[in-house]
Amino acid sequence: MKKIGWYAIISGLLGLIGYGFIIAFLISRSENNNAFILMNRLHDIACAFQFLLLVPVVSGVHKLLKQTNYDSNQRILFIGIIAASATALCLLLIFPKLVSEIFYMIPQGIFGVWLIAFNWSNYKFISKGLRIFGIIVGIGLVVAGSFPIGFGIFVSMDALRMPAAPIREFPQTSVNNILHILFFIGSFTGVLTLPFWTIFFGKALLGKRKTIT
Repeated sequence: MKKIGWYAIISGLLGLIGYGFIIAFLISRSENNNAFILMNRLHDIACAFQFLLLVPVVSGVHKLLKQTNYDSNQRILFIGIIAASATALCLLLIFPKLVSEIFYMIPQGIFGVWLIAFNWSNYKFISKGLRIFGIIVGIGLVVAGSFPIGFGIFVSMDALRMPAAPIREFPQTSVNNILHILFFIGSFTGVLTLPFWTIFFGKALLGKRKTIT
């Protein structure tokens, strides 16, 4: 239990560091192209390890639930593990340009489905407030995860191509603008808040370890 709690906290801290690199990336975007690329790639590394650490968190929590006679849905377990692993893998595949820079958002959105399903269950070691927060975060991740799919269908298939297509400008159509609005909503309600949820969740696990183990 202690190890799972710390994995969750470290994952959250890495997520915050990754988001910090995104802010630096946005600041350096118009100033220095090399700094712009560096900040983007540092974000990818930090978030890859963020989701790699979530794999043992998801697996460990479901094992604990099974040991303590809670209902642990195996399908939900597999969704969480596969989604977290695929998100980390897609982030790393950006480096050899095998996938686009936004492709990882698709499995990240699927992880949001796990988050919603997990927090929907009334587990006593998670407070009601934390569960509601987790559901909101999960919905945000699902919204953000729909962006590359919508972009690929309605704007350009470049978002979904393998290997990744060269980066280029796209017309500012009404559909493109709507998709970006949804992307920003999902980013702020899901991507930014996920690290905070995992940190609070890790602290809850550490605080309840005596009663659960």
